[in-house]
Formats: sequence, C-alpha cells, structure tokens
Amino acid sequence: MTILAKACTYFLFSFIIGTVVISLVPMRYRPSLSYSKKWLVRALVLFLLLSFVPVLQLALSVGEDVGIWQALNAILFTFAIGKGWLFLVLFTSVLIGVVSFGNMATDRFLAGIATVLCLMIVGAVGYSSHAASLSPQQGFIAQSLHFFAVTSWPGILFVVSWCSQGKEGLPAFFRWFTPFALVCLGVTVGAGIWLMSWITPQYVNAWMMNYGQLLLMKHILLVVVVFYALVNTVFVRAKLKNDTFSPFPWLRAESLVLIVIFFVTGAMSEQEPPHHGEKLMTDEKPSPLFSQFASVVPVAGKALSLQWNVEMGLFMLLSGVFFVLCYQAMKKDVHYAFVLLLSLCAGVLLYVSMMTAVH
Repeated sequence: MTILAKACTYFLFSFIIGTVVISLVPMRYRPSLSYSKKWLVRALVLFLLLSFVPVLQLALSVGEDVGIWQALNAILFTFAIGKGWLFLVLFTSVLIGVVSFGNMATDRFLAGIATVLCLMIVGAVGYSSHAASLSPQQGFIAQSLHFFAVTSWPGILFVVSWCSQGKEGLPAFFRWFTPFALVCLGVTVGAGIWLMSWITPQYVNAWMMNYGQLLLMKHILLVVVVFYALVNTVFVRAKLKNDTFSPFPWLRAESLVLIVIFFVTGAMSEQEPPHHGEKLMTDEKPSPLFSQFASVVPVAGKALSLQWNVEMGLFMLLSGVFFVLCYQAMKKDVHYAFVLLLSLCAGVLLYVSMMTAVH
C-alpha cells in the first residue's frame, strides 16, 4: 500500500507541477493544451491524501504501544515527517483554492503564485525526508533539489505528451524544454550522488540488499530515459515538419518509463537504506535478485567491486543492439508499445551485465 501511495504521489505531483509550470510559458512557446481544472483539483486532493499514508503507517506502528491517537498526535507535532505533512496540508490547500477560483491558463500572475506554492510543497517534502534526518541542512537542500528536478521535467512531459491538441507550437516548445530537461537531469544526477554519499556510501556493496537492487534498477531506467530524450531531441524534432508524423507516441513512451521509475522509487521507500556498508555481509541476507544474478557469494569483511569480463561485455553489447533496434523501429514508425518493450529489454540486459561484473 505504501509503495503504491509513494509512487502515486510522485506521479500526481509531477502532473501538478508540470501543469503549473507550463502555464507560465506564453502560448507561442508551447502547444495548445486541453485538461480539466476539476482533474487538477482532484489530483491535488489525492496527492494530499496519499502523502498521509506514510504518516498513518508510522502511527499504526508506534500506536501498538501507546495508542494510535496519542501516537498520531506526537508524530504530527513532534516528528519531522508529521510536521512536513502539516506544511503540505497548508500549501496544498492554498494551491487548491488558487486552481479552483482562478484560471492559470490565461493568468500568468496566478500561475506564478501557484509555482511558488509548488516550490513550498517541494520544500515540505525535503524537510520531512530521510536525508534531512541524517543531515538537516544539506539533506533538506539535496532532497528538495532532487524532488523538484525529478518531478518538474517529467511533469511537463506528461502534460504535453498526453494533453496536447496538436503539433502547433512544438518546435518552439522543444527549443526551451530540451535545455530545461537537461538541467533537471543534471540536477537529478548531482543531487542523487549527494544523497547517496549519506544513504548509500558503498554503492556496489549495497546491491546485496533490496534497496541497492532497486537503486540500480532506477539508475538503469534513467539510462533508458536518456535514450528516449536523445531520440526525441534529435529524431523527433527533425521530423516535426512532416505533416503525417506524430511525435506524441514517443513522448508518451518516455513518460511511461518515468512512471516506472516512480514505482521503483516508491518501492525503495519501503526498504532499509544501507548506511553502513561494512555491515551488509553480516547483518543482512542477500537480496534474492542478487543471489539469482550475481556469481559471487558475499564474504564478511570483503567488499564487492566491478570487474570487466567476457559476460559483462557480451550483455552490454546485446543491450546496445536492442537500443539500436529501438531507434530503427522508431524510424519505421513501429507502434510505440513495441519500441517501449525493446527499450525495457535493453535495460534488463544492462542490469544483467552489471550483476555479472560483481567480483
């Protein structure tokens, strides 16, 4: 339940912030969009409700000893996760009012207010994060940057790929969205490395745990996203002048991979982060996935590393072949669902190549 709630909150906030940010952009720099204001309000309400699930789960756990209402009261007014949710209630409620009683599509000042409120929500998420509990200032900044970057870029992509009414305005849209997405990707990677320095200090060793396996999957899926981003930047933009060509299937394929990343991120929230890498081989049983794909047995006191070998090279080569097949299929206008399947197969092969290199 918590995994699904976490994944949905990422997706919902992506849609919310994407809609808000794109409303700041003048019409001549974006395609015409069609979405219901009621759906945006419903997304905000659902985001608020689902973001309460981790608070409720903690209250149910603590409440076994002291009672659920006493535990909930203590969490909301004492714990960072509870106070962060109260900030979310405040900022999201105001944003619901702004969206309900105004029209961001025609009022850019209102869209600016909504953007500020979204940034406050980002700050509330950063404040209540696990990283902030480890390092209050740096963790807050790193998690806030990461959350903003990983939701705003996909959010704009979601809105444009699924809500556009036509191709008009797409060339101008790509001219500003491509550098914006690259900056967000850079911030995502940079903030992610910053967060890993506290949460996952021994990256390869962490692969023995479920958290580390999910983190590796998330990084491999980001490689798939980068592939789609490059193709959409080069291939799609070059074919926009073709009247019969529709770029939206390929934009939607990229957005679907990002949704899968949100679910992986949600699953990570339910796993214990490996803060102390040196204890992994004595305190925890290896992840079933690690035991299945890695060719080594963990030994206490010895760290894992990556070592190039024939198997790794073979699987990486096969992964590259699948990426090439994806590109060729896109050029031949094969249905995007098949191309999406090919790209995920490329990701699986890349994962196997990493696991066969563990030494």
